[in-house]
Amino acid sequence: MIDRSRKMYPLAAKTHSRNAIWFTALALLFLVFGVIARPGFMSSYLIAFGVLMLLGAGFSAYNSRRIAKL
Repeated sequence: MIDRSRKMYPLAAKTHSRNAIWFTALALLFLVFGVIARPGFMSSYLIAFGVLMLLGAGFSAYNSRRIAKL
């Protein structure tokens, strides 16, 4: 049981890294569409959502590195 528990930390770190990559890709997508879209409510919403996704990617990457050190 302890061996299985030790194997979970690298798996969790890899999963968080993969999530950070996806969050970054989606954030860039939202930011590009927000800049390209005509000015108005929707473009500001897309840009704000892109920034939030970038923050989520940062937190996910931070947690990945923190878990990998355990």
